[in-house]
Amino acid sequence: MLFLKMGKTLRLILGDQLNAQHSWFSTVNNEHTFVMIESREEGSYAPHHIQKVVGIFSAMRQFAHSLKSQGHQLHYHKILDSTEANLRTVLASIAQQYGAERIELQEPDEWRLREDLEQLKDEGFKITWCSSEHFISTREEFQGLFEGKKTFLMETFYRALRRRTGILMDM
Repeated sequence: MLFLKMGKTLRLILGDQLNAQHSWFSTVNNEHTFVMIESREEGSYAPHHIQKVVGIFSAMRQFAHSLKSQGHQLHYHKILDSTEANLRTVLASIAQQYGAERIELQEPDEWRLREDLEQLKDEGFKITWCSSEHFISTREEFQGLFEGKKTFLMETFYRALRRRTGILMDM
C-alpha cells in the first residue's frame, strides 16, 4: 500500500472522541494528519454487544468523512485492513509509514488505554497529550485538589468546581 507523507504530526482520534467542536478541527493544517483506527482490541477488551461496536465504527466512519470533506488530512484504518488487534501497534506502524516526527493524542477516558499508548515513547516516538475537551475540569485540577489529603470525597471536588464555575450541580 502506498502512503503519502502528508503531515509530520499524527493526531489520533479515538471512537469516543468524535467531537467536531474540538480545537484540533478549527483550522485545516496540512502538517497534521489525523488517524482513526478501528481496533479489534478496543471492541473486545470487555464484553460489548456487536451492535454497539458497529455503531461506534459507523460513527467513526461518518466523522472521518466529515473531516475529509472539510479538507483535513486523514488516515483511516478499517478493522479489516490488518490482522493486528492492538491499537498502539497499528498506530506505531502508521507513524513509521508516514515518517511522523510526533504523535499527538487526546487524553483517553480510560487509564488502561493511556498506559498502553504511553508505551509509544518506549518505541521512540515523541508523544504529546492534549485535552479531550470532554470535561469541565482537568485531571490535574482534580489531583491537585486532593494532594496531601487523607480522604477523597467527591463532594469536596464538586464544591470546588461550583466555586470556580458558578454552576450548580443538583444531583
